[in-house]
Amino acid sequence: MVIPATVGAMIFSTQVVEMLFGRGAFDERAVKITSSALFYYSIGMIGYGLIDVLSKAFYSMKDTKTPTIMQ
Repeated sequence: MVIPATVGAMIFSTQVVEMLFGRGAFDERAVKITSSALFYYSIGMIGYGLIDVLSKAFYSMKDTKTPTIMQ
């Protein structure tokens, strides 16, 4: 499911960015900016996951036009 990954990315965005990039030329300001970008990007993961689930639902109802329009 996408929702737990989204919530985890939103809550731990700063810690994840610090762990992956927080050294060398990647200073405190860069960590802050990148973690806010990860936070807002994770909101989009909900929509991406819903497209996958909804397209399978439409295909099961023999509606092939709607998933094509959604993607």
